[in-house]
Amino acid sequence: MPPDARIWLINMRRDSYHLDRAYFSDYLFEDGTLKKLVEESRDVKELREKAKQMGITHISTRHDFLLDYKQTVIVDEKRTEGENRAKLKMAQDFVLDKANTIKADGKFSLVKLP
Repeated sequence: MPPDARIWLINMRRDSYHLDRAYFSDYLFEDGTLKKLVEESRDVKELREKAKQMGITHISTRHDFLLDYKQTVIVDEKRTEGENRAKLKMAQDFVLDKANTIKADGKFSLVKLP
């Protein structure tokens, strides 16, 4: 990664001590900022723009339970299932952006913001 990269760690269990680049991570609720931005965004493009405004260049995510409909914080009981699935799809498209994935497996992903 370039020296000026800023990585957003989502659900990474405070593993920042392994990084030699600038990073952002929620301390206690490791997906709190993502949940807030997904709720506020109309689509993945807007979500990406909000991340860029935070100075984020890359996203490293533990996505196995984040994208599991039954476990994720993205699902809100006040929304319909269709609305929840749309918000979850937005989060998935954000953290698993196939066109910009550097590395991904069934549990983790590293994506460059376009």
